[in-house]
Amino acid sequence: MYDQQIKKEMPKVWLIHGKDNITAKSLDMVSKAKKSVMITGDLYFPEEVEALKSIIPKAKRNSISFRIIAGDVIKTSEGEIDLVKAFDEVQPDMIISGKPPIKYVVVDEKELLIMFPKINEEILDLNKVVALWILSPAVASSMTDMFNMRWNTYVKMQTSGN
Repeated sequence: MYDQQIKKEMPKVWLIHGKDNITAKSLDMVSKAKKSVMITGDLYFPEEVEALKSIIPKAKRNSISFRIIAGDVIKTSEGEIDLVKAFDEVQPDMIISGKPPIKYVVVDEKELLIMFPKINEEILDLNKVVALWILSPAVASSMTDMFNMRWNTYVKMQTSGN
């Protein structure tokens, strides 16, 4: 029974190398979202941030939930990225919290992109990044649950005044 279930639910997993390929996959996923985009972590590429600034308003107009949990300023090998300032005009739902040096992008609870950088003295090396793209509603749904738990904990802390 276990073997049959495993064969039935084998997720597609791809390893993606390189900043350009990872950025292209991330933006492709986000631009095709139908109901939700959740991004958590502190690994952003300058080109990605610029592209997201045009994608976020379109998502909002189409009633797509677009939420981000990230640090305010990210130190990368290509300079600092001030996410709060960068996204100020488009105002996604955003929580400034923690600084995990990886990033998860979950779209429509169906697919997940996990990005991992090399880190040199607390600076993310954007030229040495790999990612896993996972097309699996089961895995993406679990990551959605973790994202929502973190999001809701932060919202409760804010509303209780702590």
